[in-house]
Amino acid sequence: MNPSLTRRQFVGRVALGVGAMTLLDRGTAIARSSPEFDIMLNDDGGFSFTDSDPKRTDAALRAMIRSLAGTAVKTLIYQVAAGSDTMLYPTKVGSVWGWRKAAGENVPPWDTKMPILRAASANGLDAGRIAGEQAKAMGLFFMPGYRMNDAHFAANPFDHPATGQFWIENHNRFKIGHAPSEQTAFVANLLDYTHAEVRAYRLALLFEIIDRYADIMDGLQLDFMRQPFLFPPGTGEERHGLMTELVAQVRAKLDEAGQRQSRFLPLSVRIPTTVRACRWAGLDINAWLQRCLVNALVLAPAMTLAHDMPVDEFVALAKPAGAKVFAAVCRSTPFIWPFTAKPTAESYRHGARRTVTAAQVRGAALNHLFMGADGFEMYNFNLPPVPYTLDAIAALAKPRNGDRIYAITQAYSPDREDILGYRKQIPVSLSPASPVALTMIVGEDLAGRSIALRLGLHGLRKQQPDIAIEVNGRRIYGGPLRNIATPVSGRESRPSKHNPPRVETYLQVGVPDGNIFRAGRNKVALQLQSSDARATIQVVEVQLAVLNQP
Repeated sequence: MNPSLTRRQFVGRVALGVGAMTLLDRGTAIARSSPEFDIMLNDDGGFSFTDSDPKRTDAALRAMIRSLAGTAVKTLIYQVAAGSDTMLYPTKVGSVWGWRKAAGENVPPWDTKMPILRAASANGLDAGRIAGEQAKAMGLFFMPGYRMNDAHFAANPFDHPATGQFWIENHNRFKIGHAPSEQTAFVANLLDYTHAEVRAYRLALLFEIIDRYADIMDGLQLDFMRQPFLFPPGTGEERHGLMTELVAQVRAKLDEAGQRQSRFLPLSVRIPTTVRACRWAGLDINAWLQRCLVNALVLAPAMTLAHDMPVDEFVALAKPAGAKVFAAVCRSTPFIWPFTAKPTAESYRHGARRTVTAAQVRGAALNHLFMGADGFEMYNFNLPPVPYTLDAIAALAKPRNGDRIYAITQAYSPDREDILGYRKQIPVSLSPASPVALTMIVGEDLAGRSIALRLGLHGLRKQQPDIAIEVNGRRIYGGPLRNIATPVSGRESRPSKHNPPRVETYLQVGVPDGNIFRAGRNKVALQLQSSDARATIQVVEVQLAVLNQP
């Protein structure tokens, strides 16, 4: 905080400047084209400060960014705030680590972290500057990122060390106040963008970020998926004009900074995975594109890797406006056992994993490319990259090299509320009276390929029904379920009510003719046949493996 200027004065002055600002003339000689961001890695900044000594912290952060050398990552997106209010640089608008003594500092891991974070603030360290300079020195594109309404503090805001001063001083007036469901109770404590004061505060932070990094940044990212709750639940669509004008003001500020730098500064936005969900959140993507306010749309699942999000829905809107569409690739999946060509009981005796495999990433990437994606954003893959991160980067760079797994995306807990993204097809109940028809996207022609379809079931127990499996109207199996079943005895390492029901039995069928599946959307039909009309099982996983690929 500037000692000669109060937070209220600073935010107020930015708000006045915003009110008087108009968009710069689009006829400028600066070409309004975005770089080829290609594969972007979004780092949350959580390991920015690792030592009380500023020189060692600086060196460690630079080394962390250098760990991307030799990979196919072309763009570093670096979050310059811990949440939305505690900035990772000396700020005149927001808060810094240690601005107050919070009760949560006395418990792990904060009891050991906070002395280091306080030292970073006291020494005026700027994580965004360090990371950005190192990225540019390596020939990477660099974008500072900002989370528009992050909720990491919101479950216990009075005790959390990352809670900002603006929230502490104004929460009674400006928080949303209630949540859409019990599962998202934290939403009640987030700031409500209905209030002009909240919008002015956030704009002041964004303007500060643009001014601070304009000389080294290749654009700016606004992350609306942390969290996509900006207004009281159910009111976002009627208040979308407020957010459109905020985005317009950010666009104008970027144009102003770009004029000074003699180059165009694109605006990227992380958003929910359907236009309908965006509208629910108060994000009018159509208006943003029509007004040329944004240049890159990053379609972001809430938590887990998505295989079938409607990328093409956004491509149809973005392409006429000259904007690009990127698919976010998350580090996590629901608990899934590894796919094996010839499964036995031993195959599923060990625990499941939640970390994506290269084969899963390849399948998802080919689906996104098939639907028109221009590139990818890696999310929650921390630096320095561990082996699974390096595998994921290589898979995105060359998705046709190696085994692929296509899947129907499972619903994670927030997905079931059907407000954050697209409606998931599974889990789904299957019974003799209720057959199931599912749509599986395959992003390539599988003619001549060795493939296998695997279904994960829950609740089979002692039932011994027959099952019929058809793909695009052609039967690939019909007969006793037990003939293609393999029991799962391993357990989830961290079971949670947020996960889909656990797979208890796998069914796997080899598909001799890859032509049965076509590039694009495929219908997978399941029919249970049993003398017990009440027999019901849940289909919780559907995967198609393209195996033994060079």
